[in-house]
Amino acid sequence: DTWRAEGFQNVQTTTRLVRMNLKEGVSKENLPHQLRLFGSNVLVLVPGRAPLCLRCKRTGHIRHECRVPRCDKCHRFGHEQEDCIRTYATVMRPAPEEDNTEFFIDEEEASKIDVGTGHPTNTHTQTPSGADKRGASQDEDT
Repeated sequence: DTWRAEGFQNVQTTTRLVRMNLKEGVSKENLPHQLRLFGSNVLVLVPGRAPLCLRCKRTGHIRHECRVPRCDKCHRFGHEQEDCIRTYATVMRPAPEEDNTEFFIDEEEASKIDVGTGHPTNTHTQTPSGADKRGASQDEDT
């Protein structure tokens, strides 16, 4: 897929749509929310599945709706500094990576991007087969 914005007509987008046939006994809940492909994190969107928060890594909400507290002392999610319990294990555990989640695009933001133009949109586009371009219901575009 290429961009349709002026000046970018020959530039490939990084958006890829795939259709997956799951083996018997495997459900959409078994699929990971993120994959690492070719050195980059890839967000896996599955229609009808609870989203993953890219801030606290919990399911059921997305980053800009996240209300899970983050401790200023140990930099972990789920409690605040005054409730932080410093055990030997938590002191020896490596510090979490720097919070750079503002650079990630979450499920809601991804679904608002028009795959054809790369610009935000409020409408859903349909492919000639009638499949919604936001879902994982098409063969891979290359």
